[in-house]
Amino acid sequence: MDLEFFNLIVSYLSEITELIPCIVYLKFTYNKPPYNFLGYYFILNASIKTGTVISAAMGIHNMPAYHLLAIIEVVFLYSFYARLFTIRDRMV
Repeated sequence: MDLEFFNLIVSYLSEITELIPCIVYLKFTYNKPPYNFLGYYFILNASIKTGTVISAAMGIHNMPAYHLLAIIEVVFLYSFYARLFTIRDRMV
């Protein structure tokens, strides 16, 4: 096994492990108020990254998907933390 093949295997595995938070969300915290928005992020993130792994294996250019993923990450994580902190400020 050469280093390039090992690098590709690790890269694919790291992208596929994005399914783990998605599965945990669907199993334990589905539709619980502070976490439902974060769960939508996990589902979108896992689906886009799984799609990029499949397209990379087929030799399709997938860099625009990563640019879309960066925008989704910023918007969803900002919205999640903004809601979380406003809920916490209302409790105080």
